[in-house]
Amino acid sequence: MYSSDSSSQIIVCEAPNILNFALFVQDIIGMDKCNTKYFPCQSLISNVEKIIESKSLATADKEWHEWWDNLLKWRYKDVNSNKGTLENDLSPTDDTIPYIDAYPILKQITKDWVQDAFWDWWNYPYAGGKMALEAVPALRSNIFALHLAQKSSARWFFDILYRQPYPSSRILIQEMLQYHYGAISPNDLWKLDWISEL
Repeated sequence: MYSSDSSSQIIVCEAPNILNFALFVQDIIGMDKCNTKYFPCQSLISNVEKIIESKSLATADKEWHEWWDNLLKWRYKDVNSNKGTLENDLSPTDDTIPYIDAYPILKQITKDWVQDAFWDWWNYPYAGGKMALEAVPALRSNIFALHLAQKSSARWFFDILYRQPYPSSRILIQEMLQYHYGAISPNDLWKLDWISEL
């Protein structure tokens, strides 16, 4: 996690387990065809597609988008209720996954296929997903904070995602709460032209 603190602005960047897990789920069940190049375990996609009926996949797709929206709201609420720190995130020892009980097909998929594969990739020593994502803010933190401060005086909390859930789209929530919230990809820390839109 990267944190920049001054008297007028606080910028926090974190690579959350839960949102990146949700993206991993989306890739596993083959819903995001245009972005499978990001997916570290290609072989699991075809296995899941063979086992789950096409009708169930369509239902899982609908469930995933609702689940994703609920997770974003949860993260945003958590950031603001805890003053820029997060009390809740997914861990390998968790028996339950936030908000997934309402979506039975997704729940089955994550339990049977996704959880072990995700943690193997996410926490892999030296080359895992979490380490790779956290390396980017460490390299780009100063210039990112400088550019952001020039365009926005607000306090920001950014989640770093290994890819965006929708093509060419980053998530920005700017409301009159203590923290604005963003979910961005590593590329957004290198190409900073989007900051001018704030």
